[in-house]
Amino acid sequence: MALITINGTALPEPSSYDAKIVDLVDNGRNAYGTFVGNVIRSNVASVEAKWLYLSAAEWSEILQLIKSDFTPSVTFYDMASGTWVTRTMYPGDRTGAMCQFDPYTHNIRGWQNCRLLLSEV
Repeated sequence: MALITINGTALPEPSSYDAKIVDLVDNGRNAYGTFVGNVIRSNVASVEAKWLYLSAAEWSEILQLIKSDFTPSVTFYDMASGTWVTRTMYPGDRTGAMCQFDPYTHNIRGWQNCRLLLSEV
């Protein structure tokens, strides 16, 4: 099973996979300086995949999955539940550094340090 699947399409095995869980809290301090807050939503997941190298075609395919559906269905390993879950997520920054350029055809053939961040809606 792929670590990350977007709308049923398995992504290539990432070089690193980072998971994060956040709680959304409406917070502040009262006149006594004591914390006052309410949990708006808990256990909001995000995952970040990084690839040391992807071909231009592989990176383009991943980016097109998100371009065609900004809030796709994403299946990933959830560290809190210890199981595979499927959630609606949206992309954060997507970055990559060109590493293979063909000077004759002017085509980019590969990308390095590709990074994709997905956060639960």
